[in-house]
Amino acid sequence: MLWHRDGWLLTDMGTTGYGAKMHYDYYKNSATHNTLSVNQTNQPPAIRRC
Repeated sequence: MLWHRDGWLLTDMGTTGYGAKMHYDYYKNSATHNTLSVNQTNQPPAIRRC
């Protein structure tokens, strides 16, 4: 989240259920999380959990 002067510039929009189609099609994209990307590609999935 990012606040500037009089309002939010970037907000946390919450989430959907893990079984929802939108979870896989939208929320797992790099652009959804305001991350830097090259040639509009997504980051690779995590190999394993920490």
